[in-house]
Amino acid sequence: MKTYPHGRNRFVVNKCRCDVCCEANRAYERDRRARVVPPYVFAQPARDHIAALAAAGVGLKQVAKASGVSHGSLSKLVYGTRNRGPSKRIRPDTMSKILAVTPADIADGGRVDAAPSWELIDEMVAVGVPKAQIAEQLGQQGPGLQLSRTSLSARNAAAVADLHRRWRTGAWVAERRTKHGNRPLPRPEPAATPVEVTPTRQATTSADISELLLELAEIVEERNAQPWRAQAACRNRPPWMWFPARGDLDTMRRALKVCRSCTVRAECRAANIDRPDGIFGALTAKARRDIRRQDVAS
Repeated sequence: MKTYPHGRNRFVVNKCRCDVCCEANRAYERDRRARVVPPYVFAQPARDHIAALAAAGVGLKQVAKASGVSHGSLSKLVYGTRNRGPSKRIRPDTMSKILAVTPADIADGGRVDAAPSWELIDEMVAVGVPKAQIAEQLGQQGPGLQLSRTSLSARNAAAVADLHRRWRTGAWVAERRTKHGNRPLPRPEPAATPVEVTPTRQATTSADISELLLELAEIVEERNAQPWRAQAACRNRPPWMWFPARGDLDTMRRALKVCRSCTVRAECRAANIDRPDGIFGALTAKARRDIRRQDVAS
């Protein structure tokens, strides 16, 4: 058996009853009795408060971070363990720490609906703003935009709203990166008022009236040459989307997606089958060349 130096260990283990060991044991007992363990309290109020925080979008990990109570203790309080149910009692100081947490304390980490933020993002993407640039402005690292479509943190939702505001006001100008350099992408413009087609001069004689009628006939013929264009899905989108730079696969995919949803895709394809460049009727320039070669071969 190990022999301890004079003190409480020697009093307990080696059964030494000298004055030094007895005094050390008495001091230990006095200190032990002085340590009063606080009583437990019922845990249901804390559990209800955690449920209210969860309804406000504050998760258990965020509560643990804000309160200083370990995530394991909170998990036992809410869910319990495999062999035991949720905790019925907790320490008063644990209760006070949990009840002190409010959604305002960690508002940036709360979860909110992602739909409004994605509407703003889709508005920017619709005019050609790359998602990679949006992600870069939001401070994300990676090849794409890493945002859930179901819920976002309030911090990310506020960042998206601020980015959209800066984009609309011109404080941030996105650029389309091409092999010829970067060029600014368009910002949303107010809807233009339709311009009525009017004669460029006033008729005064019968000859002028005849010339005016011919001029109007030419205008109407030009307008009605391809009436299907009024139903094209691309009519309100920027034309450069259908002429992507070499290697700009993101823009090409967006243009093809719009074309595939168009109801006049066949008419567009027939009218532009001989075009040497661009995307028409959901066909790239290469696809149209292949079709022309097949027609010649047949």
